[in-house]
Amino acid sequence: MKLNTRNSLLISAIELFKTYGFNKTSMEEIAKLAHKSKGTLYNHFSDKESIMLSVIEDEIKEIKSLLEPLLCATKNIEQFKQYMQTRMESISKYPLFCNTLLADNASSDYYFLKPIRDEFDKWEYNAIKNYIMAFQPKLIDADALAGMSCMILKSLEVQFFIAGKYKDFASTYDIMTNLLADGVAIKLENKKQ
Repeated sequence: MKLNTRNSLLISAIELFKTYGFNKTSMEEIAKLAHKSKGTLYNHFSDKESIMLSVIEDEIKEIKSLLEPLLCATKNIEQFKQYMQTRMESISKYPLFCNTLLADNASSDYYFLKPIRDEFDKWEYNAIKNYIMAFQPKLIDADALAGMSCMILKSLEVQFFIAGKYKDFASTYDIMTNLLADGVAIKLENKKQ
């Protein structure tokens, strides 16, 4: 199956970004690896940032497609455990998405990724909040619990993916997700009584 030109360029960019990093990859190298001219590349993308944004948008779409069903189906605490585990496993498969973490640093070369990361964070907060509200919306502060859950998940990304310790802590993370989800379940059960 022949790839269309845009996809060919994106695949080449991903390979180069992963191998050499964003800053050390040039538009010329992307075009060369894709066996396209620089003119063809510029017909599809205005600059290297727009290529990276396209790659990250595609990664986020795929991550969301894996996560959304876990918070939309029948509500039970096992789904929340599965959400937290699947979330980190998914992110580990998309290393360029991790650059969105670097966008939080004002001096970062990835400043242009901050809006896309902010959108993902907002999506995740709303998805978790809606999930929590399905249990007992009036008995628990869904805003606070969703905010705290997102804060925990995002802070772990720094150690897991930026510091490269996901494989080292994967089994411990599974234990932590069970403790966190079980604690939420106990809190919800106590509120019902």
